[in-house]
Amino acid sequence: MKSRTWTVAVLAALALFTSACSGPSGDVDAPPAGEQATDWGVPCPEPSGTPGGGDAFTTLTLPCLGGGTVAGEPMPLAAGTPMVVNVWASWCGPCRDELPAVESFATKGTVGVLGVNTQDTQEAARAIVEDFALTFPSRYDPDGELLAVIGKRVLPVTLLITAEGTVAHTYTGPALTEDALAGLVKEHLGVG
Repeated sequence: MKSRTWTVAVLAALALFTSACSGPSGDVDAPPAGEQATDWGVPCPEPSGTPGGGDAFTTLTLPCLGGGTVAGEPMPLAAGTPMVVNVWASWCGPCRDELPAVESFATKGTVGVLGVNTQDTQEAARAIVEDFALTFPSRYDPDGELLAVIGKRVLPVTLLITAEGTVAHTYTGPALTEDALAGLVKEHLGVG
């Protein structure tokens, strides 16, 4: 009985903590109307195949935030490639705290890293990519389709995807550090 009470208490605390990112606040600086920066985005890689038997989200079609591939092409969760998928939004404070760590991890090249901006305007998302000098590609999901498919309503969310295209681990919690992310990748994907 104590174990059950403890589990409920931990889940309640986690839900309370992660509810900090429950909706947009609208306090993001965006480029002036009519101006579109041309160097803010990172082109998404061309999809190199369809993951074999992966989870349902691998068939979502989301446009690339930074150009490159044609809008609406399937997310590049290619078979044979383990990947970190970080779901973020401009209005999410913990997402902003976590993005520098995700960027630093991405530059190491241990596994592929893909961002998914959700429930945002393109302008706000692009401003974050520019402000944080993100070099990993991001897809744009204004309606939160990915969150609906994976059954999450809070941010940030980090998915660890196996080479077969299945979710090995879903992390929702305090903003990840680079070391914590590397540890999760090693533990759940066996890489690093």
